[in-house]
Amino acid sequence: MFDAELLVLDADGVVFSAEIDRFVRDRAEDRGGTPDRTLQRWHDDVSARFWFGGLTPSQMWEELFPGENPAQLTADLERRYRPGPLFDLVARGDRRIWLLANDRSGWLLPRLRRFGIDGCVEQVLVSDQIGAATPSVTAFAPLLEAARFERVLLVDDEPAVVTAAVRAGLDACLPTAERASVTARRVAA
Repeated sequence: MFDAELLVLDADGVVFSAEIDRFVRDRAEDRGGTPDRTLQRWHDDVSARFWFGGLTPSQMWEELFPGENPAQLTADLERRYRPGPLFDLVARGDRRIWLLANDRSGWLLPRLRRFGIDGCVEQVLVSDQIGAATPSVTAFAPLLEAARFERVLLVDDEPAVVTAAVRAGLDACLPTAERASVTARRVAA
């Protein structure tokens, strides 16, 4: 299915459902705000500062939704996560798998434990630990180093990330569900 010695999977959108954008949009709408503007603010101004540790979760939520309870917002977001298209591949635990995530360790690592797959991955590369986020080539540095010694395949649900990875010299693809199994298709640079 995936011809590589090391699979590197995006956490949100591949291993888990991709929820943060939907949550930000839905919460803005629930508050009577402008979902598109709030989501754009998340992408353009808030997310990178949050992923890299420049904002605490409380500060991040305060910037997006002033006056709301940050612990409640975090809990509401976490309840939305479900297994993604390659969750079962990780849960089997029979392959070498790394995760690469634009996320915070304090959010992702407990999610891995909650879903029972924390012991199924060899390495977790998270933005706040590596100081980079995809599609930046800096985020691919650990993968490029590993690719010097073995075949590495990155699977991400964002075409821009797949394209950037291929341009950086990695094999990369999107996850695609077909029938009851999951396959991958290569995206050309």
